Amino acid sequence: MHKRAIIICILWSLVGLGLFYATMILILSQNLFSWSPNVNIVSISALLSLLLLLITTFLLARFTKGKIEKWFALLVCLSLMGFGAVVLYDFYTEHLSGDLFGRSVLSPQWFRLSVFSIFSLPLLFLMIYPFRKVRI
Repeated sequence: MHKRAIIICILWSLVGLGLFYATMILILSQNLFSWSPNVNIVSISALLSLLLLLITTFLLARFTKGKIEKWFALLVCLSLMGFGAVVLYDFYTEHLSGDLFGRSVLSPQWFRLSVFSIFSLPLLFLMIYPFRKVRI
């Protein structure tokens, strides 16, 4: 395996873990026990981290050229998208209750779909970028 392939695979792993971590920080800061949107330093830093990581993912998709690199990037992107689907399903099955850990207000639909789209964008970048040079 070439040095470049190893570096690209490590970068995909770091970007995938960073996206997961930043999104989970955002979910926990806005939606831990109940939907309560707060504008604080944690939320702003999570959003800026997500923006930076998505830009990095877009640029990393540009440099992913080898067969091993593409398969590893696909594995990372599919695992992120799978986790996004699990989070989306979990949001759809939540219900209101007055228990100790129950929710008094559900998270809105746009928040649920934006979390899923954050986890889906790396796969979109990876799949679209090779076809950018095709002219019709």
